[in-house]
Amino acid sequence: MSINGDDLVFGNDFDHPIRDRLPPGFGTAFKIVKWAIDPGLDGDVYADKPYLYGPLASSINTLRVGQSAVGKKKKLELGEEGEGMVFEEGGEGDGDELRSEKGVPETDAARKKWFLTEANRKDWEFEAGREHWGDFFNPYLDFNGTMNLCSSKLVS
Repeated sequence: MSINGDDLVFGNDFDHPIRDRLPPGFGTAFKIVKWAIDPGLDGDVYADKPYLYGPLASSINTLRVGQSAVGKKKKLELGEEGEGMVFEEGGEGDGDELRSEKGVPETDAARKKWFLTEANRKDWEFEAGREHWGDFFNPYLDFNGTMNLCSSKLVS
């Protein structure tokens, strides 16, 4: 089943309050982040069940679109044992053509800004049978001793 780009979100939610663990000034910092870094971000970290979500296509740092299942199948290969998968913004085979046809910009910053527009998200489909890869990282979060939070294959 394909997923419309406006319906797929990325973020975090919690089953319990975290407001007592937030640093002083977090509310102001969050407003600055929404204004300067990710205007698509929405959430309530002070709720009993806090959450932060944003449209996936504008939230993740890197988006790579794979070959259609109808064409040649080419999968990105994992690195040597112990190494993670590293990939760049763009596409593989007709995935690159699809991005171009839809008008998705080539650079990560331009793509994130482009997908902040609702019409652009609604015109995009994360197609069933096509691999999509996404990576999220930033210098402000360090969950596992590295700057890379996750590198995930988006399953459709």
